[in-house]
Amino acid sequence: MRLPRIHLDEVLVKGANLLLPSEARHHLVNVLRLKIGDQLILFDGKSQQEASARITHLDRKSATISIQSIESTCRESFLDISLIQAISSADKMDFTIQKAVELGVKSIRPIFTERSQKPWKSDRLEKKWAHWNGIVVHACEQSGRTHLPQLHTPVSYQEYLALRFTDRPTLILEPSANQTIKEIKHESGAFDILVGPEGGFTSQELLQAENAGIFQVKLGPRILRTETAGVAILTWFQIQHGDLA
Repeated sequence: MRLPRIHLDEVLVKGANLLLPSEARHHLVNVLRLKIGDQLILFDGKSQQEASARITHLDRKSATISIQSIESTCRESFLDISLIQAISSADKMDFTIQKAVELGVKSIRPIFTERSQKPWKSDRLEKKWAHWNGIVVHACEQSGRTHLPQLHTPVSYQEYLALRFTDRPTLILEPSANQTIKEIKHESGAFDILVGPEGGFTSQELLQAENAGIFQVKLGPRILRTETAGVAILTWFQIQHGDLA
């Protein structure tokens, strides 16, 4: 059976004894039913290292693990794709973030558009970001990734256009576009992908994108849902130019 993987924001050193965070302890003990002596895999989310560890202590409030060995691994995509995703309803947004991480995205930036969720107050924004970041972590644990993709704080569509690197190719998905994804050359392997909300981008937003030098592309003859579009284009890029075979 595959060993459970846990993200631990610690320096991983062979022989070190570490106290697990309460959430990780709860998952291992109450969900997976692990016991003293059971093994697990740790990763720090910043390097290409994984640590083999064993549970050495358990009680009702804490769990201690001992790192037995460190190994280097490489499961990260060499494509540098940033997903710029219009914020959709809760379940759809959670699904999009989870699958984007599994497909090797390097960063995710949620944005507020005219037809998406309206900007939230700071306290709700912090809670949403923390929730999404938890999804990023769990998706990395499940998929075997060793690097946590960067999850940016949500901004407005206009703020994103002002923040973006103008020398970085950017594609905006638009069903009425004249060009298909196959017609766009991607020599650098680094680019942003803009995905709209359920109702799509407005004509004004598309004009702003055009004025910013962003290419409009379509994925085919059918209109995809917002939670499908990002997953579809990431899959296409990984098959055509990445490591998905």
